[in-house]
Amino acid sequence: MTFNVNAVVDTNGAGDSSIGVFLSQIVDDQSVLEDEERLRKVLRFSNVCGAITTTKKGAIPALPSDSEALCFLGL
Repeated sequence: MTFNVNAVVDTNGAGDSSIGVFLSQIVDDQSVLEDEERLRKVLRFSNVCGAITTTKKGAIPALPSDSEALCFLGL
């Protein structure tokens, strides 16, 4: 799944952001791996974090907060 952003500023860190969020969610609750619907939600959230990261300069400073990612998803 892909997400469109208004303006890409820097792609540095987008993949790291996405995989970092994914792994963090798995560490918090490994049962996600056994539930396809929940796993899809985790992957969607991870991907949106990667997308948001591209809208800011840098890698670490560009990482989104949970609330920023949820807002982007309209939740």
